[in-house]
Amino acid sequence: MIDLEPCLLGCDTALAEADLLIAMLSGSLDSLDPELSAVRLRIVALRQEVERLRGTAVLPVRRKIHPDWIDLATDGSPWAVLGGV
Repeated sequence: MIDLEPCLLGCDTALAEADLLIAMLSGSLDSLDPELSAVRLRIVALRQEVERLRGTAVLPVRRKIHPDWIDLATDGSPWAVLGGV
């Protein structure tokens, strides 16, 4: 059987460096926030894949759903209706 641990350790190191780079970038440029958020989500997905390859149980990440995507803007909704008062 192939020992993946040395490769997975390299992946852990690369993901930690990516986190550090994003932390440095997020403090300097406000215009990059959407792009940095997208990269953070990709890093989380890669970390989950590394843990899956190790055989570690991984909890699924909850996604934030925009209310307009599923039409939650009704009277009982915590979000205001678009164009409403």
